Amino acid sequence: MSKNTVKADINFEQELWKAANELRGAVAENQYKDYVLPMIFLKHMSERYEMRREELTALVHDKNSNYFTTDEAEINYVLEDADEYLSKNVYIIPKEATWEYLKSNAEQDNIKVIVDDAFDVLDATLAKFRPDLKGILPRIFVKSQLTARQVGGLINLLSNPKLSQKENPESDVLGRVYEYYIGKFALAEGSGAGQFFTPGSIVRLMVEMIEPYEGKIFDAACGSGGMFVQSLKF
Repeated sequence: MSKNTVKADINFEQELWKAANELRGAVAENQYKDYVLPMIFLKHMSERYEMRREELTALVHDKNSNYFTTDEAEINYVLEDADEYLSKNVYIIPKEATWEYLKSNAEQDNIKVIVDDAFDVLDATLAKFRPDLKGILPRIFVKSQLTARQVGGLINLLSNPKLSQKENPESDVLGRVYEYYIGKFALAEGSGAGQFFTPGSIVRLMVEMIEPYEGKIFDAACGSGGMFVQSLKF
């Protein structure tokens, strides 16, 4: 087995369910996803921005790169150029909406406000380029029954390196986390929710039967995009 395969096969199910249990008592089990998944999405977007910024920083200091320059103004221009990020499907994330900012403030008494404010900032940032995404991150923490300690605990649990795309570049962290939680929450909600979720094993079987070597894929019942992800992997 190759090193990349081993690295991609990270095991983080236990950490994921610990994160969900941090909400127990204050949030109904069938509402866990409303709090956990937006947080994971913010973390993913923040890490992608951080990784791209580090990549650009390395390029402007690499004498063999077309980006190389010693002019500080030019360096700053490259690092703040939205197009340099958009070209890689990444967005420039303001500091107050980064995961590091949330993590550094996880112990603050007003962490619920900080998280909701971060959602507002990220929502507005995405809407500048994708108006159709406006409103995908509603303010839900302040009005919840969660304590500041629970929200801070959730942030700390999700900060586990196993759940980091940056630490595990060979793994589809966001996709696997999303699939795991949706499956768990579907079971928690009963068949009424389960009808909207197709287990990953079934999707993989369908893809292997279709054998999408070429052409276009049409998923008339697209939910989380699992069919497209599995087709790409195939």
